[in-house]
Amino acid sequence: MNCENCGAPLRKDPDGESLICGYCSSSASPEMLERQIQWLNESTSYRCTLCKESLESAVLFGAPAAGCRKCGGVLLEQGAFLEIVEMLRAQARGPGIPPRPID
Repeated sequence: MNCENCGAPLRKDPDGESLICGYCSSSASPEMLERQIQWLNESTSYRCTLCKESLESAVLFGAPAAGCRKCGGVLLEQGAFLEIVEMLRAQARGPGIPPRPID
């Protein structure tokens, strides 16, 4: 999960109560990630590069993924990652401003 303020990756705070951005020090609740990822409760052959736990199968914004329940890390195929980033950027931009009529 990335910081809504600067876009950097968030890491779990040592107390486990929040996610912290190492760049701008913003924080977010872990519930934000839980609302975005659907766990399939199936182990994968992948290990988390951060905490070395086994990754579980999941779905993130409709794309197949592998996620770490301990630190919140997510592994996606490159094409799926690009599609999710483009979708989130489009949502952040919102609808375009319609042109004003010419008098």
